[in-house]
Amino acid sequence: MNKIPAYPNFRMSSVDVKDVAKAHLRACERPEAAGKRFILSMDQNLRFVEMAQILDEVLKENGYDYNMKTR
Repeated sequence: MNKIPAYPNFRMSSVDVKDVAKAHLRACERPEAAGKRFILSMDQNLRFVEMAQILDEVLKENGYDYNMKTR
């Protein structure tokens, strides 16, 4: 993997868009969900560099050709 010259040292959570779509459908099916808000999150928070490494691996496995340019 190309090196990232600088990255923020914090953790973040993300959600798969398919899970967000499922949550929307389930909320539409339940009258008791009307007017309420729901927080979707993964079980663990990842450091920014860990997320970059996962994305790098998944993109390469799926044939994406990209170049992370650094100065």
